[in-house]
Amino acid sequence: MAHCRRLHNSLFENFKAMSWLGIVTHNGIFAVALLFNSVALYLIVTRSRKEIGSYKYLLIAFLCTDTVFSLVHWLCRPVLSFRDGFFVSYGEGLVDAAFAMTLYGASGSLSFPLLACHFLYRALVVSMSKRPALQQLFRSKLLAAAIAALLVMDGATWIFFNYQLRLDPNDAAIRAKIVATHPELKNRTEMIAIVPFMDGKLNAKVARNALPLLAIATSSFVIIVLCAWRITNALYVRSSMSVALRNMHRRMFLALIVQMLVPSLTMFAPSVTAISLPFLPMASLDLPDWVIGLCYSLYPLLDPIVITLCIRDYRVGLLQLLRIRRTIKVLVAQSISSDHRASGHEQ
Repeated sequence: MAHCRRLHNSLFENFKAMSWLGIVTHNGIFAVALLFNSVALYLIVTRSRKEIGSYKYLLIAFLCTDTVFSLVHWLCRPVLSFRDGFFVSYGEGLVDAAFAMTLYGASGSLSFPLLACHFLYRALVVSMSKRPALQQLFRSKLLAAAIAALLVMDGATWIFFNYQLRLDPNDAAIRAKIVATHPELKNRTEMIAIVPFMDGKLNAKVARNALPLLAIATSSFVIIVLCAWRITNALYVRSSMSVALRNMHRRMFLALIVQMLVPSLTMFAPSVTAISLPFLPMASLDLPDWVIGLCYSLYPLLDPIVITLCIRDYRVGLLQLLRIRRTIKVLVAQSISSDHRASGHEQ
């Protein structure tokens, strides 16, 4: 009971500190993202044809991580600030501990290897178009287990290194540097800080823990580029498959390219910028505190829209759902109208 009361008080104080616009934006984006991801998951589970194969497991994994990321974002209400050549992130929501911010970063980082898996899957399927036995093996549920293992490994790696970047309360020099540009953080101890240079010297601890995170994102990008080249070469240059099969793979590849734009623009680019830019000695770019956070919050909202609209089965399924609801509204309106007419005749 006491725990519930503390949570209620925290929620009340949190909302009281926010403007009405902040409340509407923060909670509205979360609610819409949750709705869109739920609808997309429903469509993938119920509308996936056999030809989709194990690709649906990748889509389900993507949407599940979107949902988790959106939930953690809502709980933490993170502030991600880049000023005076260093990066600071902290939470202003119900949960503001440094470990919660670490989980926030880890849940967002899962989009990188998952996106690489999407391209790797498409490249392998195109390569195995004439090998039904291998294709059948690849479409088995072992893929789901492989995806789960990848997510666990990536998440654990990100949590380990990201948590090492939390601000040490006893490090007076770094704290003084942060407070000099962030006076509002004078009394805050729970935060993630990437301050790679102190007095012109490289901070070895920060480099040791931040660069592996950058390596994860970079390696995922390299895999995406190599797989995209392989797919393009197979479908547009040296294609020996049937016209119908080639056209199907081309549609899926183009849909994947469009799908890649959302995490690339809202997650990959801001994350790589936030991690790598502080290591550039001449970096003096100051970004408004809301820019990176807004990009992150839009990612789980836009991703299910792209997935639903780019794949025909789900697009048709969505239209059918909307038509059902429209039909129900029409039937209800007709029923109400007939009731009114009947009551008028009785009078």
